[in-house]
Amino acid sequence: VTGVQTCALPISHDLSLASMLIAPDAQAQHEDHPTHTSRSSFLGAWQGMLIRAPDFHIELVEAVADERERKVWIKGLVTICEKLKDGTMVMVFDEEGKCVRIWTQARLKKKDEGGKE
Repeated sequence: VTGVQTCALPISHDLSLASMLIAPDAQAQHEDHPTHTSRSSFLGAWQGMLIRAPDFHIELVEAVADERERKVWIKGLVTICEKLKDGTMVMVFDEEGKCVRIWTQARLKKKDEGGKE
């Protein structure tokens, strides 16, 4: 199953919905940062990031889901601290539909020849 969609994802500082969708023992890793090994650790770090970067938002560019493997690959444009980044996320789900593994990466967008990002 594949899907392509463009939208702006509203990022809320209320993480109660995310808490219901993430398994208690979920693992999350962003690039070379230490791995979070629980939902509470990941959501605590996420909450801290939202406080430090209130402009954070993601424009979804493409998402591909593999139902058999219960994985979703997401590509998006990430704005954080007034910088535009290319972002990639892979999420793995259990049989109940709870997220058990999250891996993210974001790189500054390269400027084009006109100097624009």
